[in-house]
Amino acid sequence: MMKTTICIYGGTGAGVTAALQAVRMGQSVVLLEPGHHVGGMNVEGLGHSDIDNHPNFKNRSSIGAMALEFYRRIGRQYGKDSEVFVFEPHVAEAVFADWLAEENVPVRLGCRLKEVYCQENRLQSLVMENGEEFQATVFIDATIEGDLLARAGVTTTIGREPNARYGETKNGIRAESKHGQFQVRVDPFRIPGDASSGVIPTIQDEPLGVPGAGDNRIQAYCFRLCLTDDPANRVPFS
Repeated sequence: MMKTTICIYGGTGAGVTAALQAVRMGQSVVLLEPGHHVGGMNVEGLGHSDIDNHPNFKNRSSIGAMALEFYRRIGRQYGKDSEVFVFEPHVAEAVFADWLAEENVPVRLGCRLKEVYCQENRLQSLVMENGEEFQATVFIDATIEGDLLARAGVTTTIGREPNARYGETKNGIRAESKHGQFQVRVDPFRIPGDASSGVIPTIQDEPLGVPGAGDNRIQAYCFRLCLTDDPANRVPFS
């Protein structure tokens, strides 16, 4: 059994930075990742950050602390003296790996959660599918889906809150938007133009709902591709 002050489950960007900060504060820590890569979305295709990415949208000044340090490390990987916000996934993975190694953060890959042990409603230890057990005073769930929270019996909620709950105006179901819409018509039906044929996979055929009302839905998923115009750096589509 490994005992630490802080056990972080999920090697996402949040998990990595939490581990780094914990070590800098003098705490003992272990970072557990169920997959085989650390860095989360940053190393899985999300290589274009929403920073200064529109002519009238300048938010560079809001980036600071460890996020800014990450982007500056990305810049150094590309031989630049300033932060870089657009990068290749393998570069981000190398930055995270080097950073964790510099701070001597123990990282365990392939640690898939099997059991959690609680005492008097307090989490005590985690057991992985490979039999390893980790005991800690504090546990951080840094997974995207909240895997540890669910296994520990912590109540959670999904969906959008209605505007009425807190007297706000930007929550809940959105009315029609003209931002970021398709430039061409996309036919949703199995047989183009034939509504009776049903919709193609992943398309939901149901009423939008009342704008401003809440729902119990999750955000849509998508595939992110890293493309290049450099023939030497290409893997052809099959």
